[in-house]
Amino acid sequence: MNIAAERMKLLGVRQQGSGAPASIFGSATGLAQSIQSDERLRISLYPLLCAAMPEVAMGLAACLAYLLEQYADTRVYRCFARIDDGSDSSEITTADYQFSPDDWELAGLADNVQLWGRLDVAERVSLSLSADVSLLSGEDNADFRYDFDSLAEAVSGLPAVAADLIAKLDSSGAAPALITYAPSTQDAGLDALLPLVFDWNLDVYLLHWGVAWDEADIVAQFQEVAAHGRYRTGEFSDWCLGMMAQQVMQAGLEDVGDALIPELREAENLNKRAAIAAIALGLAELGYLDFAVQALRSQLDAAADASLWHSLALMLSEAGRFAEAVDVLQGALEAGIQHPALHLQYAQLLMTAEAQSLPIEDVLLIDPDEVAEDAQIPQEIANALKLHHAQNPDNLAALQLALSYMLDAEDDELWIYFERLVESDRDGDFLSETCDRLLDLDDFSPAIAILQRYASTNANAFVCLAQLALEAGDSDRAAEWIELCREKIDVDDPLELELQRIELQLILPGFEESLGEIRLTLSAGKAVAERDIELLESACEIAPLLVDLRLALSRCYLSWSDRETAQEVLDEAEAAVGGAPQLALALAQLYWAGGQRDAAIDKLNAGLEGFPNDVPLLAQMAMVLIVSDQMDDARGYIALAEAISPSHAALGQVRRLVAQKLTQQS
Repeated sequence: MNIAAERMKLLGVRQQGSGAPASIFGSATGLAQSIQSDERLRISLYPLLCAAMPEVAMGLAACLAYLLEQYADTRVYRCFARIDDGSDSSEITTADYQFSPDDWELAGLADNVQLWGRLDVAERVSLSLSADVSLLSGEDNADFRYDFDSLAEAVSGLPAVAADLIAKLDSSGAAPALITYAPSTQDAGLDALLPLVFDWNLDVYLLHWGVAWDEADIVAQFQEVAAHGRYRTGEFSDWCLGMMAQQVMQAGLEDVGDALIPELREAENLNKRAAIAAIALGLAELGYLDFAVQALRSQLDAAADASLWHSLALMLSEAGRFAEAVDVLQGALEAGIQHPALHLQYAQLLMTAEAQSLPIEDVLLIDPDEVAEDAQIPQEIANALKLHHAQNPDNLAALQLALSYMLDAEDDELWIYFERLVESDRDGDFLSETCDRLLDLDDFSPAIAILQRYASTNANAFVCLAQLALEAGDSDRAAEWIELCREKIDVDDPLELELQRIELQLILPGFEESLGEIRLTLSAGKAVAERDIELLESACEIAPLLVDLRLALSRCYLSWSDRETAQEVLDEAEAAVGGAPQLALALAQLYWAGGQRDAAIDKLNAGLEGFPNDVPLLAQMAMVLIVSDQMDDARGYIALAEAISPSHAALGQVRRLVAQKLTQQS
């Protein structure tokens, strides 16, 4: 186990009294505690190479990390120095921080993206980045290039670089980073400031490797960056100061953060508007909530940046002071502060208050005299999400959420926003769920008109039309929409699966309820009735691509102790769908239970060849190797599964098996 990697994974994670280890082969002293949630993007950031100005390039990399980790569901691991076994990690040379992941990588991180690059400084400045996204999407490396006229322009453009990277890595339409800085055209001083930012990040990184960082040095380095802002124009140095402070004021680095408290009490630092939002968040994290709130409130006015309002509301809400947090955001909106993250934060606060039955004294975005009392909060939430959509139209998840609340509030603009979703959601990721909600309406004819308009350019509209026709009891029309959709799509289009689901409802009304009863019987360990098997066989003929039906049918035959037919069902399913990880797993388990261990391992290997990032398959292979006393071979599969999804339920089984094995060996 790599202790440095474990410490990096636990940054910001509050220690729990107990819990499963984050890494299966964790420390016996309990260093590895449970990571409560898996961020969508877990980025390991490796050095930016630069022959002319290596420390400047590394400072730029540190600032890129500060921006990236502000995005929701994103975590950044800074892998800023190569530390080999047996080397003296306290003596770092240029060669130690100028390398690529091909030369050395930090093992044990739960990353699903590796990011590295190069900074070329000549007449112009070019930033080239490469991302290994194989664990995220299974795709090849993604390359990016950004050109600037000067180093100052590169620094000014860094927030846009971060936004572009996030957009390319994660299509969810996340709101842009809030805590940023005003652009600057001045190169002077950047070649001195950026190395200081790198030195700070390097010392934080070396702490994870057990290298001491004296309190006097911590304070001196912080003061040097603070002093830089006194004689240089622009906000960037103040922003760096704030991000450096917040970086160390979190669980795992509390001692470093505590060393800065006297500095952070200085009015000069608290009055740096580009720094205070980040500093206040750090202070609250270390328990100085009242001080942090006071510091932020003193800076709030009509000219205050959106980040100040957002940080104050975030601190108050995390402290359970929801009413105050709502007041802060309403104050920001009344002051004319516009930012998509603020609108989304306001909606989320109202959703939390509604779910917990917390009182909301005032609404801002509606006229309470014109909206029924029970619809006021849903309408306020919907209006906040509309404002978010106006500034961040790519966030289709937020648009879908807005439609959900518009349906609850019977919003007059429902069909305007529904049309925007139909027009934008070409992949159908959000349209299907919205159409499910439309089924609750007494009249969804406006939806039918909209879907028909876009059906020629968005085949997902046909699926929704078929669903609505089925709900309206018009079976012939539903069948017609299904056939029209098939004329528009390829044979192997994922929409075929959805069409088969609807056909199943069309031909076998009430099948879903019957399937639920069959599963209850199987879960109880009882044999199913013959009519249940006949029903499932009919369903499989109607919807051959629905893997869950084949798995259920196979289990039914197993309940009759008919292993041969159970295997035939799975083999036929593989032939029909062209392979699926669930089928490979079920067949491997069937072989294993029947004593065919070699066949089980072959099937797992074949499954992993087609689906190398499937966590249940990786976990099953690990368990097969563990029970075969091949613990060392199992480690690789476990490490990969943990990197993909550290909290996946399948890893819980592996943890229990490892614990049993270790107990037997002790």
